[in-house]
Amino acid sequence: MKIFLLLCLLLVLGCKPNASSDGMYIYLIESDSKTTNYIKSFNLCKECNYSHICIVFEVNGVFESFEALPLISSNCIVRTNKNEFNKKYKDNISEIWKYKFKDNDLTIKEIRDVFFYDFYNNEQFKYDYKFDLKTHNKLYCSEFIFIGLNNYCNIEFDNYINSVKLEDDFLVNYFKSDSLKYIPIDFFKENDNFSKIK
Repeated sequence: MKIFLLLCLLLVLGCKPNASSDGMYIYLIESDSKTTNYIKSFNLCKECNYSHICIVFEVNGVFESFEALPLISSNCIVRTNKNEFNKKYKDNISEIWKYKFKDNDLTIKEIRDVFFYDFYNNEQFKYDYKFDLKTHNKLYCSEFIFIGLNNYCNIEFDNYINSVKLEDDFLVNYFKSDSLKYIPIDFFKENDNFSKIK
């Protein structure tokens, strides 16, 4: 009987999802689009080529990513599983950063659920090409992740808003202004609770 119970226990453990990679990750993505050279000029790291940011959660071995994309649909927030994510970004991942959880933090699942229930299921979010920090129903990629972590998950970031004088004619015409306030794609790097793993 003991042998039978032991075999059942081993079988159950063997079928358990691999949770060794559980965590919250930030993926920085490179792009070959024509606008990349303009976008990367807003990075904190001026030598870096990434132009997009995604947040990834692994809970009980299950991978889910959330990102804001310029879509025509009613909601610009996209939720993606691991296979779809790899098809889209496998060859374009520039950097991966992992969050180091503290004792008073929400759990990985709780933070993931914030992004799922408060963002993904909200059909009112539109993509904001003009970095408008005053309207939170219009988001661009780094603004989406910042708001989720800072406002909903109590992960605070200092000095996240950058100001820049626009000198390029394309950018001046695009933003209808000669100056801009924005959240850099790599804003989280100044937070000591993120460590680079790739």
